[in-house]
Amino acid sequence: MAARQTIILFALLFGALAISQVLAQKCWRNFVGYNKGQTWKEGCKQRCTCEDPNTNRISCMGLCSTWEGIVHTKCFMTPPPVGKCCPEPKCQPNFGLLYPNGFVME
Repeated sequence: MAARQTIILFALLFGALAISQVLAQKCWRNFVGYNKGQTWKEGCKQRCTCEDPNTNRISCMGLCSTWEGIVHTKCFMTPPPVGKCCPEPKCQPNFGLLYPNGFVME
């Protein structure tokens, strides 16, 4: 009887160790596991990246640009288009905006 209990105890401990190793290989946010370097959006609020699964370090940045400094007499903000998250600037035809390389309107 003692040998059977030992085997069951070993199986439980081994299973718990295996589960903890799987959990440690991911960053966890809102009960979802992400791999190192994986990026995801949290609604229209922010974009996050799993930086270090061992410490559950996640970095997040706001999804939408604030467009501070736009000359309000030349440009104005419009609501997000259907399927997008962020308001967009619209400017008079003779006034253009320069976007940074790689910029994507979310």
